Amino acid sequence: IDGKAAPDFMYEIKFSATRKLTVWMERLFILAGFVEDDDGVFKPQRPDAITRLFGLHTTRSYGNGLVRPAFFTKDEIDRANESLSEGSQIDCNIINPFEVSDSALYFGLAEKELGDKAYDPRCGCAVEDRKMYPHYILRHAIISEWLNYGKGHPDPRLKSITAVEPTQHLSIHKKTITSKPYGGIAIESGTEYSLRYAIQRTYRQTVNRRAMSPLFVSLLK
Repeated sequence: IDGKAAPDFMYEIKFSATRKLTVWMERLFILAGFVEDDDGVFKPQRPDAITRLFGLHTTRSYGNGLVRPAFFTKDEIDRANESLSEGSQIDCNIINPFEVSDSALYFGLAEKELGDKAYDPRCGCAVEDRKMYPHYILRHAIISEWLNYGKGHPDPRLKSITAVEPTQHLSIHKKTITSKPYGGIAIESGTEYSLRYAIQRTYRQTVNRRAMSPLFVSLLK
């Protein structure tokens, strides 16, 4: 970043905005919970600022750019189940929620993973009135359920989780973009933003129900 050697956990995304859009972008940063310091750098004041700005609800596809899970394969889980008793074996109905068909989600798998959480409560509590959430919401709901599997240990089907750190090292820098449309005096044409953030990756080497190990221990200090 800026020509300096950055730690492995640091990343940077750049995007630009026109002059008119810049005004709305910076209002959005403030509404999300960021505060601009004397150097023109936006930093989170609220602990949930990055979720409010880039969370699931902010994308049309309901994609989660803040968390990226990786999954064990069915063969890896089958091998682990060979050493487990029948009552403690790991379910293989869903290995990767993003690869399951929509129909399989709607006809059994989503309800098995989520229970009543698979249904939109706004549609009524009676069985005949209940309606499931759309498939793209169900997939992320299953991931959220797996992340909170039990006693803080993610579901054993998860191999690793890469997530943006919500506050550490997070900042939005800005630089004015100028242009000379007629070869004369430079005029302001927009703003280039640089989002700098840290990630943490937790992982397991083998299929198990124990806690995951952090990759970047220094972020825990």
